[in-house]
Amino acid sequence: SDEQIDDARRFYNRVESGIAEKTNNEDITRYGDGHSLGGHLIVSVALTEKNFDDVRGLNDAPVNLKQLTRLDEYFKDHVMQNMGTTNISDIPQEELVLLARDFYAAEANAISHTRVKGEPLYAQSIPYTFYPGATIHYLGDMETPEFPDVLTPRTPWPGLMEVFSRPPMFGTFVSLGLGINADLDRVAYNANINHLLQFITILGEEMTVTELSELIGKAKDNPWAALSDMPESVKERLKEEVGLGHIVGGLWALKNTAVYEKVLAVINAKE
Repeated sequence: SDEQIDDARRFYNRVESGIAEKTNNEDITRYGDGHSLGGHLIVSVALTEKNFDDVRGLNDAPVNLKQLTRLDEYFKDHVMQNMGTTNISDIPQEELVLLARDFYAAEANAISHTRVKGEPLYAQSIPYTFYPGATIHYLGDMETPEFPDVLTPRTPWPGLMEVFSRPPMFGTFVSLGLGINADLDRVAYNANINHLLQFITILGEEMTVTELSELIGKAKDNPWAALSDMPESVKERLKEEVGLGHIVGGLWALKNTAVYEKVLAVINAKE
């Protein structure tokens, strides 16, 4: 969605118009600050308007390259000249990132990012996004391991670096016969991981990491036993917030090895 960035650009243009009226176009220093989605907005505006002196993203979300090709006609032309197309789906992500880093090199010199070590956002392999900037400042305990990338099915245990640049293929649950295997691991992963993260966040407010890890381990072998072992207060809250059907479905999804390993990694990271 471009709605909020459209609002941000309208605000920018109103400010610029007011500056022109009151300063007779004298030199103006422009600062931009934004947190989370606000960081995404101010960095994107700084790239497209090309006249900011200092921009700071605070635990900011990345800019989106598909969005930039819509917002910045000059970047769109740059992509077209170099790739012969502006159909993003036809351009390898790595090549598009390199084009953007080259095109926005001057603007990036004014951009810095401040992050909390271990913040979940930065471990995520969000397609067609990147962080332009000259500097990254880290806050917090530098020994904190990187958070698991929940967008790829397979993750090493916490504290180890991710070793896959894209989701690997997995073994299958079933054979459809005639040598045709169904890649149901991936289907089950994509269908359930987002819901399960909400699920364990609620559980994590009521249970210790050790208790939650034991519960998840039990659910992999016997979802019904895990459900019966939940504290009554937890079950009531889950029923109210996500529904009994989703509770059972979420626990059953843990029988999928890829889903189970990812959820367990996230639980340990959340400690």
